[in-house]
Amino acid sequence: MEKKETRIHSLDSLRAYMMLLGIVLHATEVYLVGDNPPFPKDFDSTHLGLNYVEYLIHMFRMPIFFLLAGFFGALLYTKRGISNMIQNRIRRIVYPFITFLIVLFPVVAVSIRSVTGLFSDGLTSVSFSTEDFIPDSTIHLWFLYYLWLCTLLTLFLAKILTHLKGVKNAVLKIFRKVVYQGHTRLGVSTLLIFILLLIIWELSPPVPLTLIPDFPSLAFYLFFYLFGWLLFKTKELLPRLVQNAGLYTLLAVAVYSIEFLFYNEIDDVIKGIMSAFVIALFLSGIPGLFIQHYNGASKRMRYISDSSYWVYLIHLPFTIIIPAFLIDWEVSGIIKFLINLTLTSLICFISYHFLVRKTVIGEFLNGKKY
Repeated sequence: MEKKETRIHSLDSLRAYMMLLGIVLHATEVYLVGDNPPFPKDFDSTHLGLNYVEYLIHMFRMPIFFLLAGFFGALLYTKRGISNMIQNRIRRIVYPFITFLIVLFPVVAVSIRSVTGLFSDGLTSVSFSTEDFIPDSTIHLWFLYYLWLCTLLTLFLAKILTHLKGVKNAVLKIFRKVVYQGHTRLGVSTLLIFILLLIIWELSPPVPLTLIPDFPSLAFYLFFYLFGWLLFKTKELLPRLVQNAGLYTLLAVAVYSIEFLFYNEIDDVIKGIMSAFVIALFLSGIPGLFIQHYNGASKRMRYISDSSYWVYLIHLPFTIIIPAFLIDWEVSGIIKFLINLTLTSLICFISYHFLVRKTVIGEFLNGKKY
């Protein structure tokens, strides 16, 4: 546990890793077995092992990210109050979302169309149309959209609860009892997540890309945001997450692996329960591991944390374009994935270091230059 409330190193590091895992996830897309529109497909280099990796990451990444967003949102609310928090969230979430959606949407649209043509018939042309400049989806920036909506809804609830102290104290009391015992936390979390999966009618966390909010998806991520918010309000319980964290994480991987390997043989209801259990296990396990092992200040992790926002925002076009240059390579899809991941990461981190970190762009994204 960190002594400084202003920089909680373990959870700050975890937030950065959850952001950067998005690059790993998207670097697999071109090489996945089966359809996964709108991404192009290198039909000669697909590998089922990458489906395993992509789906595994997808099961925990955004639930944990929204939990952490709620945790740090509560910290910001406690330190600065509702008005300053809203101003901060507009600067750090809304402005980047609008700016990068406008800038990146045409690039992503043309990249997908061009590379899809190359993989399908060996022909490609890079051309823009009027429609390419009018976003009809939130692309990979959807999480910023829903993060802003979760923030507004949570602040609305927080404002109401300031006038209902009895209800507020009761909620915190129940939350403490649930979180304190690992088996109780897992049981309650699994039940609630299963209900949410039923509401969205999915077996994994949703990816709502539409410009009009998808309210079942919003309810799904609001749950994790509120969980993180309440966790900050009861942050004396953070050490409880360390207990059995490794076991929970290994068990999550084991249950997920069974679901993945026998997907077609398992009943849909059972798969839903297994998915909910996997997410609940990861929710207790991974944060606990970071609290246990990343509880000190680190210049390297601070740099990675500061860079993760920019790196995630700009990475998607590269994960689509780079595979086009590998199309004639007769190697495994896993090798191509690793090349895609490595080159994308290098481009994004180098651009951050030289073009962002000490410039107005860095100040725009992170609130200050370094």
